[in-house]
Order: sequence, then structure tokens, then C-alpha cells
Amino acid sequence: MKATDLRCEHMHEPVGLNTVQPVLSWISAGNQTAYEIHAFSGNREVWNSGIVNSSANHVRCGYQAGPKEKVIWKV
Repeated sequence: MKATDLRCEHMHEPVGLNTVQPVLSWISAGNQTAYEIHAFSGNREVWNSGIVNSSANHVRCGYQAGPKEKVIWKV
């Protein structure tokens, strides 16, 4: 499965979110039956959802970022 159009709180590359656990969403190319989210702060993985057997294309982030902390994520 390839995920495209990654969004955080419905935005591409948001800055200055005031949300403790933002909603992450994506569009899946093809028939999605599971997903796994990885979130990173710098070179450190701060959250891994594990493999979730679901066709859902959104999830609440399981990591609470600190003030001014940049977090990137991938599906």
C-alpha cells in the first residue's frame, strides 16, 4: 500500500499546532487492509502504532509533542 496526501489536523506541513494529540490522515492507493504509523522527532522514533488491521485512513497520534518540537510521520 502506498499512502499519499499525508495531513495533520487536515493540513499539509502544519506549524504551531495547539493540539495535544492531532489527527493524522492519508489517502491510500489501492486496497488498504492495515496500516502502521511511525513518528520521529529528530533521529529518534517517538511513536510506532504497530500494525493495525483496519481500512481506516486516519488516527490520533499516540505521541504528545513538546513546545516547538518538530515531529514528522509516515505510514
